[in-house]
Amino acid sequence: MSTNQKITSTRRQREQDQKDRAAERVNRRADRKVRAAARRASGLVGPQIAEPVAPEGDELDPNAPVSVSGTDEVRPRSVERPQSTVKRLYVGNLSFDTDAEAIRTLFAQHGEVSDVHVVLDQVTRSPRGFAFVTMGSPAEAQGAIDKLDGQTVDGRPLRVSQAEGREPRAGGMSSGGRRR
Repeated sequence: MSTNQKITSTRRQREQDQKDRAAERVNRRADRKVRAAARRASGLVGPQIAEPVAPEGDELDPNAPVSVSGTDEVRPRSVERPQSTVKRLYVGNLSFDTDAEAIRTLFAQHGEVSDVHVVLDQVTRSPRGFAFVTMGSPAEAQGAIDKLDGQTVDGRPLRVSQAEGREPRAGGMSSGGRRR
């Protein structure tokens, strides 16, 4: 009978330990939220990941506050990269038979091609029908957009435009990461 009591008390202790750890996690999360809010309020928040940073001498004052529509909140101005510095292009509506070398050859007619990234499906590893091309200069990138947008390649009209930054993704288990 003493072993049953020992097991019960150990089980109770484990349950209490789990509750304590859960309470600690909640407190740490609340502390992080308070610190993040204080950083935002003080303006010490840096650019988000994949948010373009303005080049030197940009006309926009990054310290000038911007009011958020519909609220009394004021946030620091997010600085967007001028179109004249964009070298990365989005190439859409590609045939699934078009490979990276064919894309490189096509864009090389309009300037230096630094990189070609054909986006693949994670499971099947087959092309998803779009790619990203990095040109050598912004002028070459704009020339490629002007000449290749709408041009038919492998029976499909290409969509060529400036690549946009990624939107922040929601965290958690669904994003493939592991919580700690």
